[in-house]
Amino acid sequence: MLAPVQTMDRHKVRLAAEQSFALMSQLGLATGGDGETRTGIVLTLRHTRDMAFAPSRIQMTVGTVADPDKLSTYECCSDEKARRLAFTHSEMGHVLSFQSANEELGRYQGSALDGDWIASGSGLSAEADEAFVLCWHVKMGLLATDDALELASISENTTFRTIAEHL
Repeated sequence: MLAPVQTMDRHKVRLAAEQSFALMSQLGLATGGDGETRTGIVLTLRHTRDMAFAPSRIQMTVGTVADPDKLSTYECCSDEKARRLAFTHSEMGHVLSFQSANEELGRYQGSALDGDWIASGSGLSAEADEAFVLCWHVKMGLLATDDALELASISENTTFRTIAEHL
């Protein structure tokens, strides 16, 4: 029988997410695919042992999504990235949703895992979403900065490389 899945302290999760988004904002990296500055992002967390169809453990908005009509889209996209990574990790060993991204099918990068937890973001550009969750993993103490940089190298994520200089 499997041991119970560790839970996350929601306060710590929110604090790390707020710190990650604030750092990106300060560096001018909290932008959408259109290059415009964004004021919020949706963060979704799943445990790797959760089945792909199981509900996500935590989903929260960090900051404020300026266009409330897009909030539900961001929530769905963030959840899709996390579910897809849960599946592709178990089937193919993927560690980033980038590895199964296909824009034609509406599947974007923006999800990463540390071994136990999958974090995904939506509301920024796909590369910035991924940089946000890598930063969050580091702020939570789930990944060392060097390990996050190694993951970022898979997708050639220059946004996270910039952020890493400030962690």
